[in-house]
Amino acid sequence: MDATGFIKERVDLFKDFTAERIVQLVDGSLVRSFETNEAIAHQGAEATHFGVVLSGTVTASAVTNGTRQPLGQLKAGDTFAEAALMTGNPLLADFTAESHCEVLLIPVSLFQSIIVAEPSAVRRISRTMADRTKMLAADPAKTKAALQQGNDPYGLKLKGERLEKILVINVGSSSLKYSFYDTTDESCRAKGLVERIGLDSTRLKHRGPKGELKRDLGKGDHAAAFKAMIAELTSKETGVIGSPSEVSVVAHRVVHGGEKFTEATLLTDELVAEMEKLNPLAPLHNPVIIAGIREMRKLFPAVPHVGVFDTAFHHTLPAYAFLYGLRTSSTKRKRCVATVFMGHHITTLHCGQPNS
Repeated sequence: MDATGFIKERVDLFKDFTAERIVQLVDGSLVRSFETNEAIAHQGAEATHFGVVLSGTVTASAVTNGTRQPLGQLKAGDTFAEAALMTGNPLLADFTAESHCEVLLIPVSLFQSIIVAEPSAVRRISRTMADRTKMLAADPAKTKAALQQGNDPYGLKLKGERLEKILVINVGSSSLKYSFYDTTDESCRAKGLVERIGLDSTRLKHRGPKGELKRDLGKGDHAAAFKAMIAELTSKETGVIGSPSEVSVVAHRVVHGGEKFTEATLLTDELVAEMEKLNPLAPLHNPVIIAGIREMRKLFPAVPHVGVFDTAFHHTLPAYAFLYGLRTSSTKRKRCVATVFMGHHITTLHCGQPNS
């Protein structure tokens, strides 16, 4: 069944619409397909389209204080974004494909000129809005998630049950970048860079609440760079802490975690040894990073050290985000090239036939 026939037969909102009016709506709208876990619309965004689920399942959810709260499930024939379009308020939920689905996206201009002009449609939209309001009111957690108007719904600000002073380290082959965060005072932040480590003209750049400075250092190794960093962080003129003992956690940026390390990990001697086995996957970066982790654990032995892996992000990607086709052509052969990237695997698949 095409979109015109589907919305006439399966969507209550359009049952009183003439066939001509439905064709006008569909012709002015867009049918889009979404894969599992693909975002359709975002909480807090302006509503630009009225959505009709043609196939598959869509999940509505909202985030409060960094925790995602499911609000409901939409199936073929259900609609969404009517409340935002009727009130002019932002969307109250994230809408995400729970399975492969197709959605008819009706632009706001058509929604206002055609749908809202139909009295029976307005009555059905009002009933839908009332039913969903009752559903939210019956569950305080859902109400809080949907109606939260805070400026940090995803919990990205540095705050938690404990007060933390966090030192973040990013070690390169000839550089050291660092950042310091105090969760009790956002203004008490500092960051810096030691560059040309192991070479002549090694230089430190440091910026904090007391200003910015640049300092030439003697030629040295990464251990010397760490000591220079600590000296600036604890300096009376430029520092943000009185002593290294104030640091409560150290976070290390790690380039490659392979398939084993898929999220931030508390580092132990055993895990650092496991990380070392992955050095061939990032031979220019991982070895020096691991050496830096061992040195920092000596300098800050009493606090937890956490590894944060660049490749952990790729483990969160659904298939549609890393599998794609590229069409190439030559005088002898045309072929489709599909490239797959997941973790540390990169595979290229070729298919095609010689030109006739």
